[in-house]
Amino acid sequence: MSPYLKRQELYCLWALLLFCGLVFGRLLFTDVTLYARDISHYYRPMHFLSAESIQRGIFPFWNPYISCGQPFFAALQHGLLYPLSLVTFLFPFETAFKLVFVIPFILAGLGIYLLLRGCQLPPYAGLAAAVLLCFGGVMNSLINLLTTLSAAVWLSFICLFFIKARVQSKWFSWALLIAMSLALEFFAGQPEVVYFSLLVMFVFGLLTDPRHYGRVARIMGTVVVLTILFIILELLPFWQLLKLSSRETFRTWESQTFWSLYPGQLIEILSPWFSRPEAASDQEWLRSIFFGGSGIFLAGYGLFSGKLKKLWVAVLAVTILGLLLSFGKYTFFYRAILMVFPGLNAIRYPVKFYLIFNWGMVLLAAAGWQRWFQAGSEKQNCARLPWFASGMIFISAGAILIAGRILLSWPVICFDLGIMSVFLGGLCLLRFPAKWQRYGQAGLIAIIFYGSVIHTYNAEKLVPLKFIQDRGIFKQQLDALAYDRYAFTPKTYAVLTGSTQDTKNSELKYKTNDRSLWESVPNMAIIGHEFVARGYESIYLNNFYSFYSLLGFQYAPGSSQIMNLLGIKYLVSFWNISDPNFALVKQNGWQIYANKNVFPRVFLTNDHVQALDLFRAMHKMQENIVYENTARITKYDLQEVMIEAASDYDSTLVLADTYYPGWQATVDGQETAIFPAYYMMRGIQIPAGNHTIILNYRPDNFWWAALITVCACLGCLFYLSRKVVRED
Repeated sequence: MSPYLKRQELYCLWALLLFCGLVFGRLLFTDVTLYARDISHYYRPMHFLSAESIQRGIFPFWNPYISCGQPFFAALQHGLLYPLSLVTFLFPFETAFKLVFVIPFILAGLGIYLLLRGCQLPPYAGLAAAVLLCFGGVMNSLINLLTTLSAAVWLSFICLFFIKARVQSKWFSWALLIAMSLALEFFAGQPEVVYFSLLVMFVFGLLTDPRHYGRVARIMGTVVVLTILFIILELLPFWQLLKLSSRETFRTWESQTFWSLYPGQLIEILSPWFSRPEAASDQEWLRSIFFGGSGIFLAGYGLFSGKLKKLWVAVLAVTILGLLLSFGKYTFFYRAILMVFPGLNAIRYPVKFYLIFNWGMVLLAAAGWQRWFQAGSEKQNCARLPWFASGMIFISAGAILIAGRILLSWPVICFDLGIMSVFLGGLCLLRFPAKWQRYGQAGLIAIIFYGSVIHTYNAEKLVPLKFIQDRGIFKQQLDALAYDRYAFTPKTYAVLTGSTQDTKNSELKYKTNDRSLWESVPNMAIIGHEFVARGYESIYLNNFYSFYSLLGFQYAPGSSQIMNLLGIKYLVSFWNISDPNFALVKQNGWQIYANKNVFPRVFLTNDHVQALDLFRAMHKMQENIVYENTARITKYDLQEVMIEAASDYDSTLVLADTYYPGWQATVDGQETAIFPAYYMMRGIQIPAGNHTIILNYRPDNFWWAALITVCACLGCLFYLSRKVVRED
């Protein structure tokens, strides 16, 4: 019996693991952790909440700690159903949190390697492509966006399965694997990447087999149906949240195309030292588009060294399409494309299409690697090779020297030029077969790895783990109740979330990692089970966003009535507040003020305060609101609130949490309707007397959607089990 893996393939896979170990060894095996942008103030607290809840036996449908309550499961970006999240559920959190960033790099390299091996490319070509993909600027940038990083790794697997389905008569099993991979992209938290994958499949099917469009249409139709069945469990809550969010309400052409790739930045793929600060600020998450001169040479040779087969024509078309779409507002046709192609306007930022371009360039580079050594071994087209190499060196050297003259980065520019020259020199020496050629190819891959990592390694800030764990908690510093809510002044919030260019001393302290400021990042309150009036989330509810925006962008007296209604007892600020309604109670690198006139988190009023629009809510707030403090919270969990209330007359109970469909209430065991009070809060009508009110949250249509998904999964498992059973 022949082995499943040849020795060379096994060496390549071990080399990929070794490269990942070299890059992430310090992160995995020392007491440091990632801290930058969304990693610290979004993914860490959200993954902590989901892991803690699952370990307690509670599935987190709702997050009560930020933005006066926010759907958690429906937000999608928390990856509750993504298999990699099991790591955070089963293992110690800090170790697991590191692994969820490292494992996608291994999967990305494995996927591109298997795809190229499925296309009959040699193992070293697959390993070179894996190195270019995993350790280039794009993957390094995606560390900032865990959801995109986790989803993008499945694109190579999807293309491999699609190619197999297209050429085999029994294609349903491959279509099933494609649908499962698309579902994984969705559960990872990035429906945009699902769209990218479908777009790539469409182009591949259109260009690789024009005589069998019907077969391609059947495959894609089956894939779409199966994918919807798999993801409907989370698709319906997400769709409901999207329709009720501010993202749909405030979407404009300017906001939708704000992050577009400036065409002049393409020179940065040769060296990141060509970057222009004013251009880089236009795409905050794509911190580097570095691909390397060696990769550019290989991709160029793959294109121009001979006639392209249909598969590589499709790869070239995908690459060009991804690049043109990533230019966004800098092209004259992007607006027209948004109107023609369904679903394209859901892509928030055009620069994300650069992922497709980078992926296509990696495939073309692998094809160039194969053609280079194949041409040398067959002694065909050998006359072209030196001329092509000389031309690439001349063009790259000219671009590097010109940019170096402008940027005055001579040492670094010369270093990049030297790396490329060594690589091209090694290629020229290894054109013809020799006993030591395989070792030479391994050395060339090491050069690619070194040239990439030297620009991308440790670009994200690594900080000591104890710096994260040893933090203060507000409610431990204050004489606060378990349910007291606090807020940051808008200017302070902008500093903490990095959304301002203010250069005051407070921001400088924050940027230099002052411990007293770390703990006040809004979403970090989740870890301490604290309640923040506004946190950082990918999607904000429209009713909350509209109501909270009445506070204005700068704190000013007069907005206290809104703060009173929201139950904001404490106000945190880097700057002094001169308002008699607030009293300074703590000063520790910031000022904490107590709101003297705050309403209770839950109160009773004799006014029917239902308000379906913001105008009516404002009219109600202008009146003198009379309330009774005879209701109290006896239990407050993730998605269950228990309240004891007493009144001598029929009253309206108001809970200062966000109103959202799916919340259900019972008064003494009898189901009672919940309505929007003051536009965004939860209101319940209760009769006179003493009562126990219980509020529970379950997403609308969750159970029947879950039944559909479970039945679809069981049906597919049954089908696959029949395929592996030996027939008599």
